[in-house]
Amino acid sequence: MVQTVDLVSYGEDESFLVYGEPEPRVRWQSLKVRIDCLAWWVRVKFAGTVLQLKRCERQQKLKRRNEFQQFLASIDYRSFSLLDNTVTEITLELSPKPVGLVKKLTQTSPNHENIFIQNAEYLTYEIREDPQRVIYPACSEFPSFCVFDFGMISQCTELVDGRVFRIRMSSKEDDDYIYKTVDRPFYNPTDTEVIREELKSLELVQNIPNIVQAAGVVASTNPYATSQHKDQPLVITGVLLKSYNGGSLQDLLSGGHLDGYNWQQLAIQIGTALIHLHCCGRTHMDIKPSNIVLDQDRNAILIDIGGMGVTYSWLAPEMQLEVSPITKPFRNRVLNDVWAYGKLLLEIAGHIGRNPLGTPLREAAEELMQEKPESRMSLAAATRRLRAYAQ
Repeated sequence: MVQTVDLVSYGEDESFLVYGEPEPRVRWQSLKVRIDCLAWWVRVKFAGTVLQLKRCERQQKLKRRNEFQQFLASIDYRSFSLLDNTVTEITLELSPKPVGLVKKLTQTSPNHENIFIQNAEYLTYEIREDPQRVIYPACSEFPSFCVFDFGMISQCTELVDGRVFRIRMSSKEDDDYIYKTVDRPFYNPTDTEVIREELKSLELVQNIPNIVQAAGVVASTNPYATSQHKDQPLVITGVLLKSYNGGSLQDLLSGGHLDGYNWQQLAIQIGTALIHLHCCGRTHMDIKPSNIVLDQDRNAILIDIGGMGVTYSWLAPEMQLEVSPITKPFRNRVLNDVWAYGKLLLEIAGHIGRNPLGTPLREAAEELMQEKPESRMSLAAATRRLRAYAQ
């Protein structure tokens, strides 16, 4: 059996820089181990410092990385019980006495200059599934969505921090889509739950006007698959959303491009969209101008409907006191959305100048933003008032 090791990415716990310490307390390397026609993803973590390995001088990060990688490349991973179809985390720690567990696995002479290889007999290891691995939802969790093959992405423009892209699919070259990826820089396992919650909301609001619509999900076989059999179940690598090219409400307000827009219609559409969302048993929790976009006909579209993100300054006063606003009871979250809608109306009123709509917007906002949550005007009453003004 032939083994090859592909080094992927290296990282360190950089808190040692804050404390003025010479070496990181934790370093890790992601790699892919291939043995014949099989492959395993592995994350090897060393919990300790090389100062414990009897080296006193401080090294630059590049040298630390190269030394650690050289050691990991010398290990015979065929002797480990690597986990199939996931990421195996191997944690290395120092033992006060020689144990020889790792030493027996190295393929390089113990007289090598590499300090890890020199002290391999003092290293113990533990194996578990990597808790920091990217978790991909199964396609079977959301059977109502159209499935697009990841390989069909033909054009890709980054919009937000390596996690949101404008793309085109090879099968639909004339249509733009927004692609929100599961994997992203600084991924945290909670990011997958954010994606799941957004997919749940998108399922519930299909064909409801003025709320973002899903085009489908992008899928592939499990990126961590040990074998490459074609009959493996598909996993979701991202959400595909319809693209709305009218810009965001934030763009309009901050850019001063206010003429030609029916502000009273936009305000009613946003409020009505929130009512529909609440009727589906979901709350938004992050109502703000950047989460309202316009379609080509200048209709308002509510986006980012997963209900898992918050912006502190757009939280109701009582929610600003909470450690985790998104976990509060449904009624509390609805009243938070009501307050934020009021603030949104106030924001619009402050930008449209002498437009006569400014007065009813401010009046509605005042009642929507009452300090006592239960005293706030309902969204239905607010939209009725705005419609009555139009007539």
